[in-house]
Amino acid sequence: MNQKTNALKNGFKIQVRVIGALLVREMITRYGRHNIGFLWLFLEPMLFTLGVTTLWTLINATHGTGLSITGFAVTGYSSILLWRNCSNRAVKSIEVNLSLLYHRHVKVFDLFAARFLLEIAGATASCILLTVIFTFLGWMDAPADILTAAIGWILLAWFAVALSFIVGAASERSELIDRIWHIITYLLFPLSDDA
Repeated sequence: MNQKTNALKNGFKIQVRVIGALLVREMITRYGRHNIGFLWLFLEPMLFTLGVTTLWTLINATHGTGLSITGFAVTGYSSILLWRNCSNRAVKSIEVNLSLLYHRHVKVFDLFAARFLLEIAGATASCILLTVIFTFLGWMDAPADILTAAIGWILLAWFAVALSFIVGAASERSELIDRIWHIITYLLFPLSDDA
């Protein structure tokens, strides 16, 4: 029993190191080593959310509830960016990283896990930072129950990962998924509304 436990621990340590190395590689290949580098990880979703918030504020948009438009945009668009960016990054992620699978310890799961962790970290950092800033400025209320908000975010991240595994696997089986997935994500925006 002790030998099996040690083998499991060693396997887990290797898995963590491999995913860590893939995370660093993904950040460097995606964001580079110059300018602000990996800060784009959370600045990109933050700028998108800020743009939507600014636009909706300028046109006095409403959404039919007592929630401020800033709170609505921050929570809504951060959520959308979480599942959308995860699933978009899953498309053809095996094909573009195929050469890494020649390394004994690198598995397909690791390729997906590194990409998903990066997207989840970026969307989460963006949402938290914007929530703190806008709450401090008085443009939105703080979450009434932080634990419920955190659990909801974790469940949304779980959904994003599950959807991304499906999309990633399907995109390796058919080139059609690569062509139509971005269109499908835009169609899912209005369909995911509670209206």
